[in-house]
Amino acid sequence: MKIKSLFNKFSSKGFTLIELLVVIAIVGILAAAVLTAINPLKRIQQANDAGLKSDIGQIAQAMQTYYTSSSTTAAPFYPRAVSDLVTSGDLKNEPKIPPAKTVSYNVTGSTSVPDTACTTAGANCVNVTVYAQLNETGVGYWCWASATGASKISASAPAVTGTVCP
Repeated sequence: MKIKSLFNKFSSKGFTLIELLVVIAIVGILAAAVLTAINPLKRIQQANDAGLKSDIGQIAQAMQTYYTSSSTTAAPFYPRAVSDLVTSGDLKNEPKIPPAKTVSYNVTGSTSVPDTACTTAGANCVNVTVYAQLNETGVGYWCWASATGASKISASAPAVTGTVCP
């Protein structure tokens, strides 16, 4: 008899299955609300864009170094491609593009010959822009121009012979 009364005393404590299900449902709703407020995809895109902006800043600094060091032989000029910066030693490694992204670091600019693109073989670039499309939807391009020495967001990519960020 004593054992039966002890069992009844302990079995009346605890949560019912319905109470546990209600609590789990409330926690699930709160978790969904927090994830919606945080918007992790947007945060990931912003983080990738911050890396892209940093890469363009490093490329711009290497471009300026290349330009300065090229002035010892003749009129100073910029390289035609980012890979030229690695070859010259002004940039240790070409920036890595995140997997599954269509980002590329493009160099456009003008030469001492009007309307001649920097990509023309043998051309010496006197002004350049370096740009890449940002990951965040609807933002546009991050662009650096040697003519101004500044970086900014542009709605469109510079022209092939572009020397300023649009």
